[in-house]
Amino acid sequence: MFGSFLHSPVLHSKVQNPERETCPQVESDGVFAQVPRQAIAKLQKRYFFYVWDESRSLVRWMYSFDTTERDVRLFAKFVAETVQD
Repeated sequence: MFGSFLHSPVLHSKVQNPERETCPQVESDGVFAQVPRQAIAKLQKRYFFYVWDESRSLVRWMYSFDTTERDVRLFAKFVAETVQD
């Protein structure tokens, strides 16, 4: 298991995509990402998160002290598959 100080760069690097807007500097246990509107509902069926700014389709993904690297990989894979649909 990783400490939360390691999670942020791990999560950020796994879900970051040059075509999507993300928070440029990661200093917490969350990531802001721009996600296609049509993908948000499908993602929210599996994972709980807030839409931070609906006009920009910006979401906030958070994680906790017990999030594993496997959790992050599975989440990133699901996000990648969902935004391609």
